Amino acid sequence: AAAVWGLLRSAQSEHPDRILLVDVHRDPDLDLIPEADLSGDEPDWGALLETGEPQLAVREGELFAPRLGAAPAVADDAWRLAVARKGSLDGVQVAPGDARRTDRQPHLAGGERTAGVNFRDVLIALGLYPQEAPLGAEAAGVVLETGADVTDLAPGDRVFGIVMDSFGPVAVAHAGLLARIPDAWSFTEAASVPVAYATAYYGLVDRAGLRA
Repeated sequence: AAAVWGLLRSAQSEHPDRILLVDVHRDPDLDLIPEADLSGDEPDWGALLETGEPQLAVREGELFAPRLGAAPAVADDAWRLAVARKGSLDGVQVAPGDARRTDRQPHLAGGERTAGVNFRDVLIALGLYPQEAPLGAEAAGVVLETGADVTDLAPGDRVFGIVMDSFGPVAVAHAGLLARIPDAWSFTEAASVPVAYATAYYGLVDRAGLRA
């Protein structure tokens, strides 16, 4: 059914306000019973159309529509987004994080920390990724502190790169997987580059052997 949903969403984007996508979530086993009375499972289609929503889910007589909401407040910066229950995006929740900074480090201003979202993250949340992995693999932000052997980066540097478990305000990254953000780039622009760039480079150079 996911392919049909994708097709309908494409049609919705091309023809706004003409198509309503409804998930009725009926028990598929009932379809195998010839004498089963399924008439009670039919929603009031006219009422659904009058809501003006592009997408609805019907669950035991209740209607649900997708909405963005604020995550619950967290006492400190040691939090991250994690998959508490695989199989649905509803299972993504705020969880305690392992990355902590020392009290001497300043707090970041708004917009100084961004993370890129990739299809890999969707697969992880749905339980379809082939191995255990945290959400988030790329980010851009400001260096808060460095290891003793790191000499090419310093606190205050604007950096971007491959950062695992990056869906949170603070993350730990390997210095070798980071680079300074070009002056003309925003944090948002920088956070969208690492995975796409590394994928293209790996495919073209490492695998295909592309040369000048």
